[in-house]
Amino acid sequence: MKQQNDRAGALEEVLVQVLRAGRGLSKRTWALTVLYFVLAATLVGLTAYLGLRGRPALIEALNTYLFPEAWHAFSSRLVGLILERVPPTLWINGVVLVGLQLAALTLFPLKERISLRLEREQDLVGFTPDEFPIVRQGIEELKLLLVNLALGGLILWLGYSTSPWRRDVASLLSHLHLASFFAVDFMAPLAQRHRVPVERILLTFLKRPVRPLLFGIVMTAPASLVTQAGGDNLLAMIAFVFAANGLPMAWGILAGTRLMSAQLETAQNYPRPRPFRLAVAMGVCLAIVTGQGVVLGALASSLHAKSQVLKCEYSLPLDGFKLETPNWLSLVSGSIDLKGHLTLAVDNPTPYDLEVEKNRLEVRVRGERWWQGRVPELRAPAGESTRVEIPFAVNVGATQLVSGATKGWQQAKQLWGRVSGALKRIDSPSAVIDQPERAIAATQLRFEAARQELSVTLFIEILPGFEFPIYLLSPP
Repeated sequence: MKQQNDRAGALEEVLVQVLRAGRGLSKRTWALTVLYFVLAATLVGLTAYLGLRGRPALIEALNTYLFPEAWHAFSSRLVGLILERVPPTLWINGVVLVGLQLAALTLFPLKERISLRLEREQDLVGFTPDEFPIVRQGIEELKLLLVNLALGGLILWLGYSTSPWRRDVASLLSHLHLASFFAVDFMAPLAQRHRVPVERILLTFLKRPVRPLLFGIVMTAPASLVTQAGGDNLLAMIAFVFAANGLPMAWGILAGTRLMSAQLETAQNYPRPRPFRLAVAMGVCLAIVTGQGVVLGALASSLHAKSQVLKCEYSLPLDGFKLETPNWLSLVSGSIDLKGHLTLAVDNPTPYDLEVEKNRLEVRVRGERWWQGRVPELRAPAGESTRVEIPFAVNVGATQLVSGATKGWQQAKQLWGRVSGALKRIDSPSAVIDQPERAIAATQLRFEAARQELSVTLFIEILPGFEFPIYLLSPP
């Protein structure tokens, strides 16, 4: 019962301070608050609007960058699928958090001035401020940025999943993270003015989290709600987004300063963290952020490389198909070994020298997989065409060979005769000069491939778990 009364008292205190935050302010303080509102609404509102309402444009931009134009009808769905793995709540809170962090890094001198005027005009603290120099204030904001990036990255990693429980936990944590950051950012100026660094403020809030969390939840609720709302009137929606982000921030300076004045003594008396422990904590945050940067950098580099690889033109010239004469006597043992190689032709129209990395080449006959392998090292110089031979060896059972030739053994022998004849014409010395004869032989091979419903597909991995198919040869 006592705990419930404490919580009720905390909520009442927060609401009272929020509602009374603007009482007794001078015109000068009101003018600075309005200026902060305009700047914050512009900065955070634009971030929220572009991040949320501009999501289709982001999908289209990524689609245009990653894939050739002929694939956009399909690839746009793939890009949307990749982005949709981020839970909507996590996306919304992340966009609002980015806007708040940008405002915190750029508008903190104005926020500090408003908070100081409020402290003096309402005599919130009974002793003279002894604030950090402006450079130290910037360092404190950077320390808070480091903690936020580390927490935000961990929450995003947790939520980027198809697992329902992970997505739900990440969404809840993102709400708490956004509310906590808002509370720290707008309650901290008064404490920092009296030589309380960010780490002691955070430890004080961790010890008594109810009031800061309630304050953050109340003040960030309008931004979270309006960013999820729809509407056809573009101007009205922009105005709502700007107001829902700017007003709570401007008002948050006033209410946060009043709330912090009641907890300033607790923060000042909180034991200083040992330098070693503080260094370890900041080192862990720095390591997490650095690791996130390395992963994102590697992902961006990989996406850039894959986007150029996908813009190349791939083909399967049948004059590059070679099949060694099998040992027909081995059919007595019930199987036969077929060996040869395919040739992959790549035309690279981009200005980059490219290399095909993880890939998978699959050959199917009448819908059943006949052979699977990979393209060996393939480097495509910028603006040039290149070819690479892909060796294959497959053991085919006698039953499979006969059934794959449509009408039995006689048809299998006739098929081999036609294929081997076409291959001989392609390899003959006269074919090097007689290009029409070479083209006729290649066309005959393609016709035989169609009759047997042969398909050859190259799969290129563009993201872990995502393969993009390139159909080199498709049955009719």
